[in-house]
Amino acid sequence: AYHGFEKIVLVNGHGSNVPLVDTIARRTTLGTDSLCAAVHYPWLAMEAFNAIKETEVAAHADEFETSLYLHLAPERVQMEKATADDDVMGAYVSSDSTSPYARFNDYWSRWTDSGVHGDARAATAAKGEVIFEATVSRMLELVAEWRAWPIAERRDFHERPVQSRIRW
Repeated sequence: AYHGFEKIVLVNGHGSNVPLVDTIARRTTLGTDSLCAAVHYPWLAMEAFNAIKETEVAAHADEFETSLYLHLAPERVQMEKATADDDVMGAYVSSDSTSPYARFNDYWSRWTDSGVHGDARAATAAKGEVIFEATVSRMLELVAEWRAWPIAERRDFHERPVQSRIRW
């Protein structure tokens, strides 16, 4: 925004950063003349991944992430160490904020010995290619839509001054 960009897209790839990146996008839009959107890239690939996945949980070092890594940098993946692990999941809350209802990111050491949430053993480079292609395709569509998004004039509907100097 400082350098004159009218529209910005922040791309996030870490689940616990979603609310932080959303807040940064919102504050950028409210505090500058720029429009700022936030996207969590895995969401762009979920429809394609759901059609090919073999396991239920997609969260961390799992079938999704390991497959993507196998596609992008297979020489860096040690599949002989692949494992399955889980978190604590309730009807509304999970310890890895994978619930659609309530966000909560616990200390991983409370519930996992491996750092895995899901099953990395189900990962394949072919699935990673599907994830990658879906992400790139949908990101291009998102950016095209965002570029065309209108920038309307701001209006102030307040009838009296507001406390605009609130320090967060």
